[in-house]
Amino acid sequence: MTDQRGNEAESRAYFEVLDSRDTETLREWAFNLAEHRVDVGFFWGLARHVPVAASLAANEPIAAPGKAIADAIEFFREIRGEHDESVEPLLRAAYLDYLVAHMGVRRYGGVD
Repeated sequence: MTDQRGNEAESRAYFEVLDSRDTETLREWAFNLAEHRVDVGFFWGLARHVPVAASLAANEPIAAPGKAIADAIEFFREIRGEHDESVEPLLRAAYLDYLVAHMGVRRYGGVD
């Protein structure tokens, strides 16, 4: 049987190490981990935090193909880190949550 308190303490310690890093580093690590896990769901999950995603989903590509293309480009820029500063705290939290949730797969920040 696994000691939950030990796991919680280990998760908390790892979170603190990660939280001391800048958002760009967390993004790189989370993207690397998602790629390693072939986790498309992680990237789709980020769409919840990017405002242009709603516009992209609601857009009629046939009626306004130029707008659809512009929204798609903006969406990819935002998930790559070129985003409106107002969404950074949400994206940062998503990166931290993902890295801690999958700490058994791969760890970053010099923590083994």
